[in-house]
Amino acid sequence: MSAPLTPPRVILGVAGASGAVLALEAARHLQTIGAEIDLVASTAAERTLSEEIGPDAFGALSGMATRCHEIGNIGADIASGSVPVSGMIVAPCSMRSLAAIAHGLDDNLLTRAASVQLKERRGWCC
Repeated sequence: MSAPLTPPRVILGVAGASGAVLALEAARHLQTIGAEIDLVASTAAERTLSEEIGPDAFGALSGMATRCHEIGNIGADIASGSVPVSGMIVAPCSMRSLAAIAHGLDDNLLTRAASVQLKERRGWCC
């Protein structure tokens, strides 16, 4: 008898760029495959979700997550390469976050988690 498959664990980073609907769509798709979702969203992302979609959008997104992490919690488990995750999606990704990731400026949990994915050679996309 084969062992049961464990669901993938995926980090969903949400930056403050326009296109907040991408975060909700990514979370919905991850839910359909049974993924565990670790959500980390910037303060600007919360505002953008509210302005582009509505005041309940961030709550809806958080409700789809298995775990929610504060952007400033650089010591969260997803900031470590020893935590097994399948990969990371940053959607939408602001130019600020993209530049920080590209230059290794790990000044918040979103950019730190992305750097860990790169270091561990795991899949990630922006």
